[in-house]
Amino acid sequence: MQFNMEDPVSPTIDAWLFELKHRKSTSPDSILDASDPYDKAMLTFQYFTNSVIDGLERNDPEVVSLIHDGYLTAAYSRVPNTNYYKSDYMRQWVKEAMLKHPLRRKEHPFYFLAIIRAQNNSELRSVKSRLLAAHTEFEEWISRVFDPENLVKDPSGLWFLRNQNGIKDVDSSAVASEDPCFICTEKFDEDSHVAKQALCGHIICGGCFDKWLLECRGRYNCPMCRACVVCGANDCKHHDVQQEVAAPFPLPAILNVALPEAVSQSLHGLDPHIYFRLREETRQDRVSAAWIAILIKHTPENDPLFERFVEDGRELMQSIVTTCGMDRHYWAAE
Repeated sequence: MQFNMEDPVSPTIDAWLFELKHRKSTSPDSILDASDPYDKAMLTFQYFTNSVIDGLERNDPEVVSLIHDGYLTAAYSRVPNTNYYKSDYMRQWVKEAMLKHPLRRKEHPFYFLAIIRAQNNSELRSVKSRLLAAHTEFEEWISRVFDPENLVKDPSGLWFLRNQNGIKDVDSSAVASEDPCFICTEKFDEDSHVAKQALCGHIICGGCFDKWLLECRGRYNCPMCRACVVCGANDCKHHDVQQEVAAPFPLPAILNVALPEAVSQSLHGLDPHIYFRLREETRQDRVSAAWIAILIKHTPENDPLFERFVEDGRELMQSIVTTCGMDRHYWAAE
């Protein structure tokens, strides 16, 4: 999963120009909307690509050096080709990367987003400075995402809605001391009922905003007017996150069964890259297993559904355990 920064057969400038113009640029007939956050990200990346093309056409030594140093390969490796720009594939690829928790993103989408952030940084004036800044951010992210302490945790599926929303603290002078929260009717205070304001202007307590997130099922809207709390739009179609029915069943507990001989080893003896892939590829099944466990807990034993839930849960857990115990070469394969 790591980039090869020392490729002995570096493409020529002409080859890179062809690649960038015909495979890594938006199609001339593509219509991208700058008000759409994912189209905007694609446009920003295209601006960066245009600057790389310009530098190569001028034979700018700084830009040309990015070929031989491997940075261009790192930047464009596995970025979908032009033909995908003509469909919804590229937009979905960008959307998934932007909405996913940073510690769940794959390497190539993360690098893509790091370049976008560097392109938007007005202090970075040259192509090389932007690309080096993106690569530095990427290296720092690598150290965090493959840290064993982070790998054994399942990052929240609602990270984007919790951390990228427009909910702000309210100045105490803007809220009367006797004003209640419209949802729970409790008076605002500086402790458990802190006043918070959405982009639409409605004010409720932070606790109710948190509870409402769990009720929204993927679209975090104001409970008063249904405006998106991320962008404030009443008809937002961009900030929808698939909400999981339960927190995933912990992977370490499953690996204790699948790899009992490695219980005492860090990451059960698995390479961090393999562990990452295993964690992500089993996540949905582990969510289902956790949800079935909740159903079993709340279903009376004399209910006809109880035995069915138990059997479904047993089969699913056995399937996950079998998957986790597969030959490590399987998980190492790209």
